[in-house]
Amino acid sequence: MTEAIAKLNKSVTPAKAGVQKFLKRLDSRFRGNDNLGLLQLAMTERNIVLIGAGYWGKNLIRNFHQLGVLKTICDQSSAIRQQMAKDYPDTAVTDDFNALLAGNRGT
Repeated sequence: MTEAIAKLNKSVTPAKAGVQKFLKRLDSRFRGNDNLGLLQLAMTERNIVLIGAGYWGKNLIRNFHQLGVLKTICDQSSAIRQQMAKDYPDTAVTDDFNALLAGNRGT
């Protein structure tokens, strides 16, 4: 957990500041609790699906990818999907919002 916060502290942008605040809040909830293993698992597993890669979405994608937790990007625009697939080859990219809601969250 502290590694993830240390990564964010190196260069804080507005989007990273929001993620940083979220991580600190999670850390404070689990500090001194036996559930710390759950938090560490959440930070090591790729489990975030981001819907919409527009103006703010691109910033969130970059930050979640840097943290290693981004699993899938979903956007309707084929041009954006192609760019995201090129920029983040280890992340699933789709336009199938309904499949994401049904629980099929990519690779």
